[in-house]
Amino acid sequence: MSCLKDVHIGMKVEVINNGVESFNNSENTTFWVASVIKFKHFKTLLRYEGYDEGDNADFWFDLRCRDIHPVGWCARINKPLIPPQEIKTRINDWQEYLFQRLSGAKTFSAEFLQKVQEIPHNRFKVGMKVEVADRKNLYSVMCVATVVDVVGDRLRLRYDGLDPEVAEDFWCHYYSTDIHPVGWSSLVGHQLRPPIGWKNSISEWNKLIEKILAQDRDAPQEIFSE
Repeated sequence: MSCLKDVHIGMKVEVINNGVESFNNSENTTFWVASVIKFKHFKTLLRYEGYDEGDNADFWFDLRCRDIHPVGWCARINKPLIPPQEIKTRINDWQEYLFQRLSGAKTFSAEFLQKVQEIPHNRFKVGMKVEVADRKNLYSVMCVATVVDVVGDRLRLRYDGLDPEVAEDFWCHYYSTDIHPVGWSSLVGHQLRPPIGWKNSISEWNKLIEKILAQDRDAPQEIFSE
């Protein structure tokens, strides 16, 4: 894509800090500066500042995700930059360290990241729950399924409640109209049913689904195509 010509090795960014434990909300999410080590399409290999030549904490990050920003973003919103816990004691004065590291460095423009992040992409993760039509029931029954693998734009799904010897995983695209957020069936007047292969009673199925959905692993509504 033409906009990716703006990506260069060595560029600096402010990105979500995976090395600090935080609560699951945006206010407590922490960020740190990282360098682009290499890139392939929208994926960049990043290294947090402070690891120097050590590559043990390098990680791939999709530029289309929202948790990456130009250098200076945290300062503009009065959010402190916090180094990963593993390297926190390596440097006595992190402010001076960053001043030296960022002097003369290039970063992405806010316009570039906004343009890239407007591109639709697959944000499903392994373990997320969805509602999906039962392929063996002529798509007339809605079931609960778990994302067991993600490859590019494709999801591998497994119906919940089936024994391993009966369950048959299947693939679909993340933008398929056959998958919906948990709660969709109730909203439109459908009822969740066990998939073909369920051997127990409906009441046992309802108890199982209630237990599964209580784990709060539903795929968020905003990542669906509808």
